[in-house]
Amino acid sequence: KISGCINACGHHHVGHIGILGLDRAGVENYQNTLGGDATWSAAIGERAGPGFAYDEIVPAVERIVDAYLAIRENADETFLETYRRTGMAPFKAALYPEAQRARVLASVFFGLTLSQVLGVPVGSWIAYSFGWRWAFWLVVLMSVPLAVMIWRRVPARLTFQPVALSDLGNVLAQGRMMLAAFFTASFLGSIYVVYTYIAPLLSETMGYGRDGVSFVLLMFGFGAVGGNIMGGYLADRLGWRLTLTGLCFSQMILMPVFSLLPVSDIALAIFVFIWALFGWAFMAGQQSRLIGVAGAQAPVILALNAAAIYIGAAVGTAFGGLVIATFGIKAVGVAGGLAATFALLHLFLSTRFPPRMPTSS
Repeated sequence: KISGCINACGHHHVGHIGILGLDRAGVENYQNTLGGDATWSAAIGERAGPGFAYDEIVPAVERIVDAYLAIRENADETFLETYRRTGMAPFKAALYPEAQRARVLASVFFGLTLSQVLGVPVGSWIAYSFGWRWAFWLVVLMSVPLAVMIWRRVPARLTFQPVALSDLGNVLAQGRMMLAAFFTASFLGSIYVVYTYIAPLLSETMGYGRDGVSFVLLMFGFGAVGGNIMGGYLADRLGWRLTLTGLCFSQMILMPVFSLLPVSDIALAIFVFIWALFGWAFMAGQQSRLIGVAGAQAPVILALNAAAIYIGAAVGTAFGGLVIATFGIKAVGVAGGLAATFALLHLFLSTRFPPRMPTSS
């Protein structure tokens, strides 16, 4: 469906593939929406990303259709069923040229990094002020209006084609694919060696209390948001391989500095921002890499990639705790640098043995 007026007369927003024509300063521009549905399982299409010029929109739609044909499970699976099974990510990857792909994929994790700007610092401030239980109670209270919003805004008849456990098993059985996906765990695990223990580290070395720790976490959050955006540009310009390699080296250099604390307050704030900037710049390149080799298995491998975030956090936290118990709190900086070295070796190994492109149905 396509509309060219401000009232959406063509009902583009409920088309499986929707197109909205706009006039931007006298220049034609066309935006794509995907996943709309005007039946009993009604849904509003999701905007795919930046719009296209008049001579680019037809090839863009062709790329959407080609992606659907490549990742559908069988000839009977409709476009809408495929979209609901896979989500937006594989279509974004196909829709935009490789020079823009990672920047578009970075938007997928924008919310996760944005939550660190206020969520983590506010939670830390509340825990310091009123006790850690109050931070968890705040999460419970915030969940109530969010649950109501989901109940009221998500269409009741909205259906999704689930991914079967056999699909998960097929991906888990591919050693090379898992080696590539779990680089996320290795890289983020190295960061969490330090990040998990940042409060006691700053308390002991910098003499920080509630306000100092909360401010440092706020700087980390701003750096994470900036890093997510920067990572998209780096991966588009340099490619995922060079981007991820450079980011590993950056963490190998940056994290040992934490073992040299104390420093001035201003220097620490700037340093933490830079640390987070390069720490969270990896996700766009990693996603672009995985989508490029996953084919029809993209929804499963992206879900495992997201799970690897928390596996990395758990493993990094455990390793950091062991280091503290053995060598003391100031050793976590050096330990984080060593963990980043392991992540670099993991990256080299996964590029030496890359995943094989699966065949599509």
